[in-house]
This record gives sequence, structure tokens and C-alpha cells, in this order.
Amino acid sequence: MKQLFYENIDDKTVSRNIALYTLNKATKNNNTRAISNSYIRLYATYYNDLEKGKLFLDSSIVTSIKYKHNDLLAEGYFLRGNLFYRYGKDEKAINDFLKARKFVDREKEIYYKILYNIGVIKLDIEETKEALAIFKKCYEHYLSQIQGNDYDFIETLYGLSVAHINLKEYDLASKHAKEGYMFSRSINDSSYFRFTYIEGNNQFLKGNFIAAKDSLYKSLNYLKESDDLQNLSIAYFYLGKVYREEGNKIKMINYFKKVDSIFDETNYVYHEVRPSYEYIIKFYKNKNDIKQQLYYVNKLLIVDSLINNRFRKISKNIYKEFDRKNLVQEKNKLEISLGNSKKKSLYSTILFVLIITIISIILYFNFSRNNKQKIKFEELLKKLENENTPDELNVKKVKVIENKKQNLDIDQEVVDSILNKLEEFEKDNHYIQKGLNVALLAKQCNTNSKYLSKVINIYKEKTFRSYVNDLRIDYTVKKIKSDGVFRNYTIRAIADEVGFSNSESYAKAFYKRTGIHTSYFIKKVKNVQG
Repeated sequence: MKQLFYENIDDKTVSRNIALYTLNKATKNNNTRAISNSYIRLYATYYNDLEKGKLFLDSSIVTSIKYKHNDLLAEGYFLRGNLFYRYGKDEKAINDFLKARKFVDREKEIYYKILYNIGVIKLDIEETKEALAIFKKCYEHYLSQIQGNDYDFIETLYGLSVAHINLKEYDLASKHAKEGYMFSRSINDSSYFRFTYIEGNNQFLKGNFIAAKDSLYKSLNYLKESDDLQNLSIAYFYLGKVYREEGNKIKMINYFKKVDSIFDETNYVYHEVRPSYEYIIKFYKNKNDIKQQLYYVNKLLIVDSLINNRFRKISKNIYKEFDRKNLVQEKNKLEISLGNSKKKSLYSTILFVLIITIISIILYFNFSRNNKQKIKFEELLKKLENENTPDELNVKKVKVIENKKQNLDIDQEVVDSILNKLEEFEKDNHYIQKGLNVALLAKQCNTNSKYLSKVINIYKEKTFRSYVNDLRIDYTVKKIKSDGVFRNYTIRAIADEVGFSNSESYAKAFYKRTGIHTSYFIKKVKNVQG
């Protein structure tokens, strides 16, 4: 049953039923190891659900403690630590990693996985020397293994590079980044771009801005395709700083605003990119744009609150020019200034005329927008009525320019195999799976991330993220039209149902694909269908 479970792990319904079956059987036979294991497998089917995932891991841990299954107890604590870390609960995560370490021998491979994760959290809370010592232990272990875990070795090299950068040991950082880059290339793993990215950060800190820009640009597509939004945010931050050094204020602000857009999408911000907001505030202060100043001061207050909540133990030195008290004072001044400006303007005849003009323009644009939305809605219904195959809305353009095919540089049999797998992926609606990324889909297609991305870029004429998002939105459109119950879901519930991690990213994807908002589409469908 174990093999059957992991063969079906991508289908959460099937794998969950298998895990429930093994749990019931183990309970009936009083097989306590199997009971504990079944709870761990049930957790794997709720990987992206903090509440349910924790519930099953808690049950596994309690069972393992009671019956002294120390190896399973270590695994339970380790997995729960990972779950806590993914949801920003660093203190709980490190406590579970430390507990896990007590119940596992150094000879076991999981010992070094636990050790590595402790090192990652220590990096987060700026205990960098301790993190470095941990990564060195992991590094020595993996070097001593004849057949080690390639992925864990790559992660360790990445951790060493980051730790050395944080300690301003830039040459050592470059050494490990190069080692990670060469090893990743040797096993045909596209994660070598992560080392390109980290070397870009390193080169900036060394003052080599041209080299930094080159490395950072080369890494952007990989970071986007692998949904590594945290490092993508940091890459944008350093590119903004490069353009600041070059005196290009427009590009500088554009990249700092890209950092902010990732924060809007994820509601997560890494403390290293916090100065982006300070630079934006200064930029608008120099332009005497009070409204934009106030907007980004309020944003920075939110960012500081989130950073404080997650990184309570981080040094206060990250708050260099704007502490919270100063920010609040700045906010109050801007609000007063904005208020006074409005009061003066209210007594002006010019403003009265302007208001009338603006109202007229707004009314015109509202009418125009509603008319455009109506046209978009009718076009959408027409497409649904005329489609010949279930997935016609998802992928209509499969023809590509011949010279693009020639540049693909992949064996045609491999391309055909990937396309067949993608056809199954679309037909079976696997794109609504939560947590889907390019690495996971590549594994399902029996290929690597690089080949999969190239095939999607050429044959689907989209990036990986656009390809998956478009499939999800097309599925949503059909579901809303055909399913009365689904039409009554909240936007958050619809987003969750079709695989999006939050309602904001879903809303952006829906509007980008259809040109109208979900609420408008649902309202019009209800009107049409009575």
C-alpha cells in the first residue's frame, strides 16, 4: 500500500483514500507503527493546509510517543517543523526541529535534513555564524557520501553561499556559489540559476555592479518559473539598487515597485528588501508627490509590522533611517498637508469646474467600461457555446513558427512525450492542484524543469505560470456557467477550489484572461440563466 500511495500522491483524493484505508486497517489490527505512518501519509495529502496538516502530524506524534517509535517521532516533528516554517511560525518550527534531532541517530539521512532546516531558520533570525557552522557539518557529511542526496547537497551549498554573504565573506560565498553552479550543471538540474542569482547579490555587495546586473538578469526567468517569489523579490531589490548606483531613477523605482507587487501578491516580505520602500518614499518626496508618499509610508508601516511579527529576534539595525515612531510622525504630517491642500482647493472656483469635469469623465468611462465588460461577457459565452473540445478554451494556439522549433534543441521524441503528458494533464484537470510548480509538473511529465519550460514556451506560447493560470481560469469560466452551486461560492472559495493560493492572485489572473471581474461574470450568468 505504501508504493500505491506514493504512486498516486499527485491525486489527493485517491492518495487520501489509500491513507484512510491503511489507518483503518492498522487500527483494527492494533499495528501502532502503521497507525503513526498512516497519519504522516494523511498529512502529505494536506501539505498546503496548516490546520489539517498539523492535526494529522499531532496524531502521529502522540502515537509515536506513546509506543516509543522514535524514528517515526523524529519524522513527525521534522515534518511539523517544515509546516510551521512555511506558514511563518519560525519559533515553533525551530522547536520542532530541535525535538526531532533528539530522536534520530547521526547516521540517519534525516538527521542532516533536520540540521539544515535549523540552519535556514538561524539565517532568518540573523544567527549567521551558528547557521554557517551547521551548513559546514551538512557539507562535510554529503561530501563523505558515495551516493548522497543531490538535492540536499545543492541546498547546503546554497545555504553556505548565503551565510558567507551575510558575514561579508564574499570570496568564500563565490567559491560555494561556483561549486553549486558546476554541480547542478553536471546533473542537468536547472537550479544552477539559483547560484547565478546569489552570485549576483554577492557581486553587488562587492561593488561589481555590471557583473551583478548580468547575473541577476540571467536568473529572473528561473525564479519566475519556479515560483521562488522570495528570491525574485530580492533579485528585483538588488536590480533597483544597481540602477540607483547608475543614476537611472526611473528603472530604480520600477524595480522597487516590483518588490512591492510581490508583497501585494503574497503578503510576505523579506527584511532584506525593506529599504525598497524607503527609496520609493524619498523618490516621491523629491517630486513633492504627497499622495504617493503617504501611500508608501502606510505600506512601510504594514511591512514593518509583518517583519516584527515574524522576525522578533532580528537585530534592530535593519531599521536604519525610518523607525516606527518616525514613520507614524511622517504619516501624520503628510495627512495634515494633504488635508490642508484639499481645504484650500475646495474654495476655488477652478476646482468646482474641475470636479464637474471629472464627474463627467468618470460617468463616461463607467459607461464605456460597462459596455466593454458586456462585450467581453458575450464573447466569453460565444466561445463556450462554440468550443469543439473540452479544453479548446485552454489551448487554442499550438502552431509555432518553424524557426522557433529549430531553436528548441530537444529530441522530438522527448517533445512529443511532454506534449502527450500535457494533454493528459489538461484533460484530467490536474492544473487545479494546489502548490503546483514547474518542478512538480516536470516530475509528472518524466522530464526536467528546463525541458518542460521550453516546450511550454514554444508550443503553448506562454510562460509556465501563464499557462497554468489560463487553464485554471478557463476551467473556472466553464464551471461558473454550468454549476449553479459553484456560482454561489465566494471569490476566496472559488480561488481555493481551482488551485490558487490566495484570492488576490486569482482575481488578477481572471481579469487578465477574460477582461472582466468574476463578480460581474457571475451576475451576468445568473441574469441570462434566470
